[in-house]
Amino acid sequence: MKRLIIILGLSGFYTIVNAQVKDIQLWTGPTVKYNISKKIRLDFEQQFRFKENISTYNYTLSEFGLKYKLFEYLDLKATFRQSFLPSRNTGTEISDNNKSRVYLDASTGIKIFNTGIKAGYRFRYEHSWENITLVPSDYLRNRFELDYNLSKLVDPYADWESFFRLNRKNEFRQNRCRIGLNWNISKKLNIDSYYLYMKDINVKNPETNFIIGLQVEYSIN
Repeated sequence: MKRLIIILGLSGFYTIVNAQVKDIQLWTGPTVKYNISKKIRLDFEQQFRFKENISTYNYTLSEFGLKYKLFEYLDLKATFRQSFLPSRNTGTEISDNNKSRVYLDASTGIKIFNTGIKAGYRFRYEHSWENITLVPSDYLRNRFELDYNLSKLVDPYADWESFFRLNRKNEFRQNRCRIGLNWNISKKLNIDSYYLYMKDINVKNPETNFIIGLQVEYSIN
């Protein structure tokens, strides 16, 4: 049964990625997690993003996060992100991506009896500003997710996230759907592979993006 789920998951991932879309992007890079104690963890992520069917480098970003386990079922996290764009980028590429961001997260999750399934929820407040104009933007982000403990090697998961714009806009601006496979290479090394579908709403020129994600995660105890 587990082998069948893996095969179906990989087949679905391959089919979606090879669907007829105008452009496929790639988000990839390393993540390092340092456990200071049982309750406190430092995270560093470096991500490189490519566009135009993964043929053109778009930009890179760096994230620094501090996570604190407040209770058994409640984690809090603060994150700072800085984006770095190539000098050739102009116009909307700069306003959309050349930003600094601060995230404040609260996340929880529960296991559903003995099914191997874990249901999770993350609430995020996002404050960002354009690095040139300093124009701010604020979002409330809600993400619901399901994780399945399939085997020692791989765990599939899926999540859905909505973006609600503040700053006197007070409307939803984007939805994201993701399916992924988390590969447990060792106790310290994981590989997160996923397909992400993003769609803008309530904007003049809505975009639909299709992203392949591949993130290598290393934990330091």
